[in-house]
Amino acid sequence: MWTYRNSDHTAAPVAHLWEQYTAVDEWPLWDVSLRGAVLDGAFGSGGTGTLWPTRGRGTGFRIVHVVPFVSFMAVTDLPGARIYRAYRVGADAAGAGCRFTHTVTIVGVLSGLYGRRLGPGVAAALPVSMRTLALLTEEQAAKRPEGARPDGGPGGMPVPAMRGAPWGLPSGLARSASTGRC
Repeated sequence: MWTYRNSDHTAAPVAHLWEQYTAVDEWPLWDVSLRGAVLDGAFGSGGTGTLWPTRGRGTGFRIVHVVPFVSFMAVTDLPGARIYRAYRVGADAAGAGCRFTHTVTIVGVLSGLYGRRLGPGVAAALPVSMRTLALLTEEQAAKRPEGARPDGGPGGMPVPAMRGAPWGLPSGLARSASTGRC
């Protein structure tokens, strides 16, 4: 097993960050490792789509877990391994914006090989992507009053403060640290 985790903070409210997550076709705006992304259907558990990395061919993914305004997880199957991408967001305990964590975990018989081949790129890109996501979210939030939804509806739902990871990973995957090893 190979894993890498990174956390960041944005001054924007959780609802605005969640909008960025659910706009899959816009992931390449903030995820520097992608040149394209598409979701076939609605954002939710069971949803499927395709990711096009900056180098290489497109790969399918499926969303296997969604708790609106809190977390979601996407999985990509590879020969001999599976990549889990877990995303979690929570209101900052101080009440100023939100904190978010992204975790990439590779499991399977070839996880060591994929970790050595893909890991350095993930470790380099993830912090940059997350900082870009934070800035993009703040920019989008500044264009609308706090809590206003793009559909003109009332403000977002309250969300719990984020406390500690690991979370949302399949049993046995939660024991890793940001070192890239288990």
